Amino acid sequence: MQTLFHRVCVLVRDAQHILLITDERIDGDTIGSTLGLFHVLTAAGKTVTVFSPKPLNPELSYLPGVDKINRNPNVLDDESIDLAIVCDAAEGAFLKPLTPRLAKHIPLVSFDHHADNPRFAQINIIDKTAASTCDLVWRFVKYCGLSATRDAARCFLTGICTDTMLFANPNTTSSSIESAAELMRHGGDIKEIVKNNLLNRSVTSLKLWGLAMERLMPNPELGGLATYITESDLTDLNATEADIGEISNFLNGALDDTHDIIAVYRETSDGGVKGGVRSRRTDVAALLAARYPGAGGHKLAAGFKLKNARLEHKDGRWLIVRTLT
Repeated sequence: MQTLFHRVCVLVRDAQHILLITDERIDGDTIGSTLGLFHVLTAAGKTVTVFSPKPLNPELSYLPGVDKINRNPNVLDDESIDLAIVCDAAEGAFLKPLTPRLAKHIPLVSFDHHADNPRFAQINIIDKTAASTCDLVWRFVKYCGLSATRDAARCFLTGICTDTMLFANPNTTSSSIESAAELMRHGGDIKEIVKNNLLNRSVTSLKLWGLAMERLMPNPELGGLATYITESDLTDLNATEADIGEISNFLNGALDDTHDIIAVYRETSDGGVKGGVRSRRTDVAALLAARYPGAGGHKLAAGFKLKNARLEHKDGRWLIVRTLT
């Protein structure tokens, strides 16, 4: 890891214009690691551009630097960019049509903590033991001797707290707690993170969560509990996919010890079904990989997506039904 850190430190030192790219799945860890790096590199005198392919979830809009995020892919055409870094991109498939727009000599660096990361970059810094990508990037920042501003600390701490559900998830490590303490000393505020990410829910979001809890039922396929959210649920409640966020993590932490696996299935606007699965003891990444091609994630937190599928309630059970293309 230190060898990789050193290689990227040299690249950062020599770069003048750095492009930071988020994953298309914008959660607290993705945006926290990206914007944390933005503030650190800007303070180091670098020109930094941030590109994100998807809009930000409203609960993350408090983070400093969100106004600097560009969603126009034309920024990739800037010939002055001499280094690109992507954070928390578990798959990187969305980058395939984008990276050819970068000059061929530009190195692409990936920071991630997902075990199934396909290592699509030229330099891949992957630590599957890290509780979050923010924890990993913060270690890199310290290794390079870069200064952490208060804004950077707020961003990095957000990723650590949201990915560990405030240190309640099984993936919490001593390193993540030590990093959080350091970031608090640099100005990170856990109260701010709790208010914006774990509390501060709209009435619409609470109604959707209530519906999800009402539908909890045994799922023989996974040997645990599951709940189900349809597109019509979102329409009826005037809700969005952002309102679904963290339901699986909440249930995983709230259920008693007799329930090891919890899954949240939801229909997507493009005619598919997504599943987010959490566990306290079982390797759900392996469990899903054996059933759904392309599934992946962490040992205790994984997911999958099926194209051309929908959810159907029949004879007191919820089923995933494949549809015609």
